[in-house]
Amino acid sequence: YTLPEATFEKFATDDFMPVKTSANVSGNTVGGAIDVVKITDSGSGYLTSFTGTFQVDDLRTSIPGISGNTTTYRLANTASSNTDFYTNSALYISSGTGSGQMKRITSYTSSSRVIVVNSAFTTAPDSTSTYTIGPDITIDGDGTGFAAYATIASNSTVNNYISKINVVDRGSGYTFANPTISGNTGGTSNTASVKVIIPPVDGHGKDAPKELLSKEYYDKRSII
Repeated sequence: YTLPEATFEKFATDDFMPVKTSANVSGNTVGGAIDVVKITDSGSGYLTSFTGTFQVDDLRTSIPGISGNTTTYRLANTASSNTDFYTNSALYISSGTGSGQMKRITSYTSSSRVIVVNSAFTTAPDSTSTYTIGPDITIDGDGTGFAAYATIASNSTVNNYISKINVVDRGSGYTFANPTISGNTGGTSNTASVKVIIPPVDGHGKDAPKELLSKEYYDKRSII
């Protein structure tokens, strides 16, 4: 939220500040978009996030001995030797071609280190693309399009806890949302938990006086 300096100087007092809706902000809001997923219990015992950079022969139809397609990729040779180890985790392209995209891993074959993702990337990764695999955050709600993954960290007292939720796509149309963390776990019972912060129905910034609980908004309510 911003306010022109001249407006602030003209109307602000020691106890109050003016509230003004920006047409530029209100005209570009997205109703029901989820900006924040809050960690309520960081858990422990998760497996560290796996990172790598695709090589030319890791990409789709170029994988040696594999009948690849637009959803098939091979991980670095340091990937886990356990089949389905990364299944239901998130694969996020963190830099290079296709950066900013995320897909869900639907299967992992350890003998070939090959993963299959749930759908083709809009911009196909290439040998410049660096990826991160971490727990996937899925939403059971009434909106669509949300996508996020978790970052794993450790400190002197807790090993491999969820330290951050990275929202890749805010989605839209959510009035309720129940999140689930899946994939990349070590079988521990100390599972993390998170909760979604639901935005205003029309989106943040659509109606600044209402969202900031201004006196004008409450005065209008009392008249109604």
